[in-house]
Amino acid sequence: MTKAEQLEALRQRRITVGFNRMLAPEPDFGTELVTTEKLLLAVNESDPLADCQEIPFSELAHHPLVVFPTGARPNFIDKVMALCNECKFTPNISQEVGDAVTGVALVASGFGVCLVPESATTLQLPGVVYRSLRDVPPQGRCRRPDLHLPAGRPVSATGRLS
Repeated sequence: MTKAEQLEALRQRRITVGFNRMLAPEPDFGTELVTTEKLLLAVNESDPLADCQEIPFSELAHHPLVVFPTGARPNFIDKVMALCNECKFTPNISQEVGDAVTGVALVASGFGVCLVPESATTLQLPGVVYRSLRDVPPQGRCRRPDLHLPAGRPVSATGRLS
């Protein structure tokens, strides 16, 4: 489900919880951090950054950046822009694409580097390596505030009561 579909399903009580990386404050929902994920940098193997095991986040100021996803905001692009702002630079965005797969594919083609959540590093494309970033905080669950789960009733990975 998309972010909007999850919010609508929560409002209609078709689901109990929704999962999303970025959510604007919603007056009828509470949010809770469920897990965190490291950010890594997808780099073309011919880029000098590929020789580094750990890259300072501020180094991104000097490289074209592929960002994702296009679409409803806030999203991961807003998180990337906020991190760049915290490091006092405006990124040189070479491409804005719909998803991580396209972003990493453009890295493989030499269009720049791309910040990705650790879970996206399972995507292994020829010519792309992933590098750790220095000085970046790790990167939630949305539920109705009136929801009180019965004791001993865990919520499954799909967000439904088990």
